[in-house]
Amino acid sequence: MGLIDNVAKMVVTLLLDINTCNRQFVECRGCIVFDHVTNKVVNTKAIPRKIRPHQSLQKQTKLAECDESWRRDVEHYGRIVGGQGIVVVVVAAAAAARKKQQVGRRLMIPMATLSSPAGSSMEIVRLQKTALRTIVRRELRKFSPEVRVQEDEAIQKHLFSAEWYQNSKRICAYVSCASLREVVTSHILSDLLGKQRQYADTKVYVPRVEDMESQMRMLHITNMDDDLILNHMNILEPTPLDSSGNPRDEVMQANEPLDLLLLPGLAFDRKGGRLGRGGGYYDVFLQNYLLLAKDKGWKSPLLVALAYSPQIRDDPVPVDPTDVNIDALLSCNGILTFNSEAEEQISTT
Repeated sequence: MGLIDNVAKMVVTLLLDINTCNRQFVECRGCIVFDHVTNKVVNTKAIPRKIRPHQSLQKQTKLAECDESWRRDVEHYGRIVGGQGIVVVVVAAAAAARKKQQVGRRLMIPMATLSSPAGSSMEIVRLQKTALRTIVRRELRKFSPEVRVQEDEAIQKHLFSAEWYQNSKRICAYVSCASLREVVTSHILSDLLGKQRQYADTKVYVPRVEDMESQMRMLHITNMDDDLILNHMNILEPTPLDSSGNPRDEVMQANEPLDLLLLPGLAFDRKGGRLGRGGGYYDVFLQNYLLLAKDKGWKSPLLVALAYSPQIRDDPVPVDPTDVNIDALLSCNGILTFNSEAEEQISTT
């Protein structure tokens, strides 16, 4: 199967999993057009002139400048994926626009070149990730609130009774966000902070996003009510200064190693693969921390992700060389371990 066919296959997967009214994609070099409504390849002459790819689509735009708007609109309008030498265009027409015989809104995502095998492979992984994110987000929207509460409680029960959790002294945990439909961590953080008040050698860290370039710090907190504020993404994160006006302690400058990281994610497989939400914050942080731990001769912390049932996939999730695998996955059914070190640590505690 050629490069164009591979890319087309990934785009078709994305299109079939986005609930919009009408979609086509166009590969401008050869103008391959597929209309999934009729499941037919459309001849280029049948493409309306006003949706034919034009030179402006190949202008390079920084991904960071438009990423937020694309993320909000993709499920309603479609996507355009472009690179040097090849452009794949996804066009979607909303119901009202279709009635008026108007063309749907077009969105551009300039990406890496497809001119080399390595570049083409990365593009396909990107498309696979986008398709899977769309599927899982849709399943989480349909996930019953009652079942979600039941799974939250089951996950907390498994966690609180686990010796590997009870014995951890220095822990990073995420602050869950309801709009992202993450496994709730408010009770977990309350339990950790209670232990921190009780035991002097316990420290709790939570993430703070520093910029749009995947930079994130893990900062020490003592209280959820006073130490956390909403950021620009409407997610609670620690203030950079504590109540005394001093910079908070951060993991990367600590003198002792972490024992445990409780991680979020969007999708997970049964071999330790983790698919995030596309920002790269956790992968960058984990790469940096694991390098620090290696340099200092510290034991690597246990990386445990929390997941609802729809987030656990039977097929491998798409990953690239920058993605960091997890050691274990905790769900309502208990914990799955993915390597011998994690198995030994969890089974012997």
